Amino acid sequence: RKDGIYTMEVKANIADGFEENGRGVTPDDKVGEVQAWLDSQQWPANVQFEFRGADEEQKESGEFLGKAAVASLFLMFIILLTMYNSFWQTIITLLTVIFAIVGVLLGLMATGQKFSIIMTGTGVIALAGIVVNNAIVLIDTFNRLREEGVETREAVLKTSAQRLRPIMLTTITTILGLIPMATQINMNFFERVIAYGGITSVWWVQLSTAIISGLAFSTILTLVMIPSMLALPANLAAPFKWVAGKVAGRKARRMVASVMNDEPDALADLNAMMRDARTAAPVPVAANAPVAQSADREVVRDGEDASIVPMPVAANDGEDRKSNLPDAAE
Repeated sequence: RKDGIYTMEVKANIADGFEENGRGVTPDDKVGEVQAWLDSQQWPANVQFEFRGADEEQKESGEFLGKAAVASLFLMFIILLTMYNSFWQTIITLLTVIFAIVGVLLGLMATGQKFSIIMTGTGVIALAGIVVNNAIVLIDTFNRLREEGVETREAVLKTSAQRLRPIMLTTITTILGLIPMATQINMNFFERVIAYGGITSVWWVQLSTAIISGLAFSTILTLVMIPSMLALPANLAAPFKWVAGKVAGRKARRMVASVMNDEPDALADLNAMMRDARTAAPVPVAANAPVAQSADREVVRDGEDASIVPMPVAANDGEDRKSNLPDAAE
C-alpha cells in the first residue's frame, strides 16, 4: 500500500538493439503505445494508472527546462529593451534564438541523435545566451554609426564589413573547442594519451552537438538576416518619403503661383514655411565634417515680379539669428 491505497508496480525496459520497422525503438515510443492501449480500454472508476521511473523524471525535467527557457528569454528581453530603447531591435536580437533552435534540430537530424530533454534542452538554453552576442555586436555598431550621421544603408554595409571577422572568429573557435566533446575524444595532457569513447563522454555528446549545430546555423543567418532587418524600416519608409516630397513640392509651386497672382495670404504662408524649414532640427552629420552655411531667404514682391532675396544675418553667428524685417514687402 502507498498512502493507504493498494498499488501494484509493473516494470519493463527496452532490450538493447531492439528495432521495429527498421529503426531503433525508444522507451518513449513504448510508453506512448501502452498509454494508447490503456485509453482504449474500459476500467473501473477506482483504478488509476501512472507512469513512474524515467518517464516521470523526464517530464519533471522538461517542465523545469521549459520554465527556465521562458524566464531567460524574458530577462533578455527586458535587458535588451533597456539597452536599445527599441522594440524592433530587441525582437531582431531574440530572433537569433529561434534560428539557433532550428539549427539544433537540423544538427540532430544530420547526426541521427535523439532529442534529450536534459542534455539537449540544457544545450539550447546555454546556446540562447551565446547566439545573442553576435546580434548585440552588430546592432551596437549600427547604432553607433547612425549616431555619427551615417546614412542607414551605408551604416548597414559598414557594420557587416567591420564585424564579419570578429563574429566568424569567435564562432569558429567555439565550435573547434566543442568538437572533441562531440566526437568523444579524450585528451590527457599530463599522461600524453588520446582516447576515444568512455563512460562519461557519452553524456556530453548531445549537449555539444546541440551547441555546435545551433551556433553554426544561427551565425550564418545572423550575418545575413540582421543587416537586412536593420535596413527594413528605412526601405519601407523610402517610398512614403518620396511621395511626401512630391506633395510638398507641388504645394510649394502652387503657393508661388498664388504669390505671382498677387495673393497676400499665400505669400505669408510661403514665408512661414521657409521660417519653419530654417528653424527645423539639423540632420546629424559626421564628426569634424564641414558644414555648408546658407543665407536665410524670403519671398518679396517688387512690382509685377516675385523673387527670393537673402535676409540679413545677425553678427553673432554662434547665437540665434534674429530679424525684425516683415515677412513680405509689397
